Amino acid sequence: MLSTALSKGDIETAERDFYSLLSEARALDAILLLSSEGFYRFYERVAEMMQGLSVRVVGFFRDPLDAVFSNYNQTVKRHYSTLRFSEFCGRVAKSANENISGARLIRWADSFGDDNCRFELYSKNNSRELSIESRFLEAVGVSPSRFSKFSIDGRMVNRSYTLAALELKRLLNHVLNDENQEISSKVDWFLQRHSDCSEEPPVRAIELLDACSVRALCDAFSSSNHALKERFGWDDDSFGDYSDFLNGNVESIPVTPNSIVSPGGPLKRLCEENPQVVNQLREMVVEHMMDGQAPYSLLKLADLFNVPFDEGKHAPELMTKKRLQIFLREDVKKADFLRELSLMMESSGDLFAAGKLIDRARKFRPNGRGIQKIQHRIQKERKERKS
Repeated sequence: MLSTALSKGDIETAERDFYSLLSEARALDAILLLSSEGFYRFYERVAEMMQGLSVRVVGFFRDPLDAVFSNYNQTVKRHYSTLRFSEFCGRVAKSANENISGARLIRWADSFGDDNCRFELYSKNNSRELSIESRFLEAVGVSPSRFSKFSIDGRMVNRSYTLAALELKRLLNHVLNDENQEISSKVDWFLQRHSDCSEEPPVRAIELLDACSVRALCDAFSSSNHALKERFGWDDDSFGDYSDFLNGNVESIPVTPNSIVSPGGPLKRLCEENPQVVNQLREMVVEHMMDGQAPYSLLKLADLFNVPFDEGKHAPELMTKKRLQIFLREDVKKADFLRELSLMMESSGDLFAAGKLIDRARKFRPNGRGIQKIQHRIQKERKERKS
């Protein structure tokens, strides 16, 4: 509730809701506990809203090499990303993503003071014997003698998608978006249930990447890991110890059991449980295949849904016969010329140029539905690359 208002920049609603909850807690002579990942980005707004109050900030931090896969999982599950994991990691390594590096934890400590913050490692190898739930209770002030009063359910819920489910969702993101929320929600609920019931062991990024990519991630986060250990006094020697990777003592294996992924498995189960949804998805795939040139991952999706296509027709071809005819026409319209140039740039992978060209084409033909559709697609692709 509060984090949603903060994410929308609705400070007035956030403050109203916060002080309403605070009044409730005071009436009960209780401490108000607010728990949400959604607060993570808004340390400044939260600090302003809670100025003058006694506040304790509690957080858990996961090693970036473990967090990167979880972060990728969310971009595919919730944000319709079609990026492959290796490409996603390449961008993370270049940007040292703040959501993963822990830079925001330092900003929380700067905003509230180190004495008012307790940040711990989310690590299965933590030397302490307490469970993550007990560590949280202890951090928020619950006496260990009262831990038994709390019911802790050990069931696995809302875990990351299995690799097969994740790959299926990545492929489906070519046809799913915010405009078809209903079917997207049905797909997500199924894949989440499928993953929660799976007995597959958790996956680490290093199992899915080549050694060069792993070392790039190690280089990107080594200094920030050191800064976090120094700032918060973490004494877990296993955290941030990438020496084996950096010294070449551990190599990723190109093909492992975990790297062999079959998205057809969860799709078959979905078909058995809800054939109507699968048929609806197939219709969406057919519609997207009719748009013309299709990327390789969309062809993979079409193959999964048994949608026939000519492999040669969908191979990258910048100067098609139709495009050449448009360019050579003496009466060619500026909008048509720019649209075709934009499509060429998109096919070559230059989304910046493609975006500029299609934006210009839109100025000459603002109501052209074809141009609008291309513009929307390129904007989505550029947004994914930046994320």
